[in-house]
Amino acid sequence: MLSLFKNQQPFALVLLLLVLVVFRLPFFIFPLETNGEFYLHLGKWMGFGLSSILVFAQAIWLNYIITDYKLSEEKTVVPALIWILITSINKELYYVGDILIVSSLYLMILHLFIYTEERFVSVGRAFYIGILCAIIFFIHPQSILLIPVFLIIIYNKGIESIRTFFAFILGVAAMGFWTFSASYLFGFDLSWIKRFQDSFGLLFETYSALDLAKYILLIIPAMIGFTSFLMSSRSNLATIRKAFFVFVLFFIGAVIETIFSDDLSFSRHPLFLFPLSILIAEFLLIMHKKVWSEGIFSTFVVTIIAFIVLELKVLNF
Repeated sequence: MLSLFKNQQPFALVLLLLVLVVFRLPFFIFPLETNGEFYLHLGKWMGFGLSSILVFAQAIWLNYIITDYKLSEEKTVVPALIWILITSINKELYYVGDILIVSSLYLMILHLFIYTEERFVSVGRAFYIGILCAIIFFIHPQSILLIPVFLIIIYNKGIESIRTFFAFILGVAAMGFWTFSASYLFGFDLSWIKRFQDSFGLLFETYSALDLAKYILLIIPAMIGFTSFLMSSRSNLATIRKAFFVFVLFFIGAVIETIFSDDLSFSRHPLFLFPLSILIAEFLLIMHKKVWSEGIFSTFVVTIIAFIVLELKVLNF
């Protein structure tokens, strides 16, 4: 089954769309309640359709980053497939709300960091990344803890000058000022500090056994994928090595954000989705024995199905 997605053929894209529909359909039939900050009330059909289109677009975009920048050994749609499967167990991505918006912004930031036409992070690109980060911080205040992580990524990618760091901070500050000014002018709630205090904590009792299982069973193959990359010859290429370092720092950032959050549920932390999807895809692609790769992929799919069934059962269905 995995072999059907290892080539970038039009037929593979059709299969991706079919997988998207099949794995998201149970939550359309039995809708889940959202715990998000906000979401658009679009109706059942339109909300499900628009969120599915956006998730599919994210999958294609992520796949483009991996394959067109030669982070994968072959042209494939496996990263997009893994993205679709993992996002199918995130109930917040069934709504056009804060989690879907934030995940799209993180994807834009990832693309800017992986962009290989420039050998370093230019001042302009750092400023743009800062603007995107400020929007995320406004939506999810606890994400401001990621600033040191992004600064490390910028330093690792290479900087044009010390002005690059100042450009990033200026982008964050400028967008923050514009956002709060707009909120004041239009009478929106300005209680960002209160929201930060409410979202910040070490309340480990807020996670469920199902969330813990999601973290463990997704992180294990991702770690194996990263280990496999380190053992491959591609790890000697500076551009690819720096890209995978970005994925690792995204993962570390997701861990920091989750630990210092009052809600440890898997669906509330979309930053995890990127390193997990990429490294699990790496794990599957680096295995050249078809029997092994197909067996592991089948186990992964069964695990995702089990999570979907358990999610519905948890909600008393």
